[in-house]
Amino acid sequence: MQLHVNSVFKALANKPVLNGVSLSLEEGGIACLLGASGCGKTTLLRCIAGFESVDSGSIDLDGQTVASLRQHIAPHDRGVGMVFQDHALFPHLNVAQNAAFGLHKWAAVEAKRRIEEVLELVGLSSQAERYPHQLSGGQQQRAALARALATKPRLLLLDEPFASLDRSLRYRLVQEVSKILKVSGTTALWVTHDAREALQAADLVGVMRNGVIAQWDTPMNLYQRPVSLEVAMAVGDCSMVPGTLVSDSLANTPLGIVNVQSVGPLEKGDVVQVLVRPEQLTLQSGHSISGADTSSPAHIPADDRLTVSATLKHVWFHGHSTLCLVVLDDGTEVKVSLAAAPAAATGETTRVAWTTNTAIAFLP
Repeated sequence: MQLHVNSVFKALANKPVLNGVSLSLEEGGIACLLGASGCGKTTLLRCIAGFESVDSGSIDLDGQTVASLRQHIAPHDRGVGMVFQDHALFPHLNVAQNAAFGLHKWAAVEAKRRIEEVLELVGLSSQAERYPHQLSGGQQQRAALARALATKPRLLLLDEPFASLDRSLRYRLVQEVSKILKVSGTTALWVTHDAREALQAADLVGVMRNGVIAQWDTPMNLYQRPVSLEVAMAVGDCSMVPGTLVSDSLANTPLGIVNVQSVGPLEKGDVVQVLVRPEQLTLQSGHSISGADTSSPAHIPADDRLTVSATLKHVWFHGHSTLCLVVLDDGTEVKVSLAAAPAAATGETTRVAWTTNTAIAFLP
């Protein structure tokens, strides 16, 4: 099933919520809408489902217009399934009965077979006779997914489906559900405020701000080539370092001279903000790597990277990695990701080096 949202506007209580949203999702694709509360992502989901009408623009499913100023097809006629944050399972029905809720028009034999298929798909075959209160939070969410998938919807919409779960369970379930959707070939649109969840689950991610999609792109492009500072900060940890262009592709920063790429045109002398991801930096001892030269604005080879002095201010241990906050001599703070604990202790002097010689620069 293909989804096309074309310049949709929507106001609620006379307040603009959607301001010309457009996106496209191909059959079998999984996409996430990422943004803070109030940015319009849930309203967009409700417009696609048919729970809200649109003020202008249109929404097409497989080439059929289901929503426009003059057209509004009812939710139950759109072939769209929905999974909510609170699961919305019927407490008096067991897992199999919940899954069967939308199959009342199916022949009994076909309905039974379909229930068995979806419960096997979501890993709940052995829990078919249990009631919602007898399930864990993750099992309840998979039961809600089974009910949504049972009717073979053309499109599945998920509204912050894991927001109520603890973090470790959430990310494990994100992986499970994305696999289930891929195996079933279901086209899905997912709403979340969690960047890690979006980048982990989706083929495409739309970063929403103030009722518009700031960037609709692959997770890798969003992270590595954001179109704005706002998008960059929405999809992962980063530090913004001031700089001045010494050529059209080199910036002088508190971290030394670095090769930069830009989203828009930049000129020598421009004051910029340089986006630095934590994994682009490391900590080491010593004064500088042999061959580094900051006096010349010539191209800096990948193996000639300057180190600069800094003070280790804080350390966060994440198990698989360590995130450090360091303060450069000019007062600039940057985050550094390490595979192990830093050699320096908090409050001690260390040195910061680049692990890559290219960063992205934005006009402030």
